[in-house]
Amino acid sequence: MQLMSQVSQEDALAGLSEDELKSQNNKLRQAISTLTLNFEVEKQRIATALAEAQKRARMVDEYEKKLEEMDFLLEEVENKEQERAEMEARLDECLEFEKMVEEMAEEIIRKEDENEQLMERIKEVEETLAMQEEISENLEE
Repeated sequence: MQLMSQVSQEDALAGLSEDELKSQNNKLRQAISTLTLNFEVEKQRIATALAEAQKRARMVDEYEKKLEEMDFLLEEVENKEQERAEMEARLDECLEFEKMVEEMAEEIIRKEDENEQLMERIKEVEETLAMQEEISENLEE
């Protein structure tokens, strides 16, 4: 089949003059040059598109990694917020205990003051009693 195709092309070219063959040859060279140039342009466009696609793929990978890190960090933040809430609850509890201790200390101080007053009163009553006994003894004598 190739041989027949080649023969029919040779027959078509056999009727052309040398100038026509040169002209035909120049046209073919121009067509080949244009195809080569277009091929190079298309090759460059494809290479640029490929580089851009690879760059985007790398960016997507980086974003996915960053999203994973953000998810981890968000989970850590949630854990820390929960810990903080628990610590605030314990702090509130401690403050309540501290308030209770202060109230108890004030109550103890009040009771000690009352005790001192009662002790003074007892001492006064004992002194009064001792004086009455002395007066009573003096009267009996």
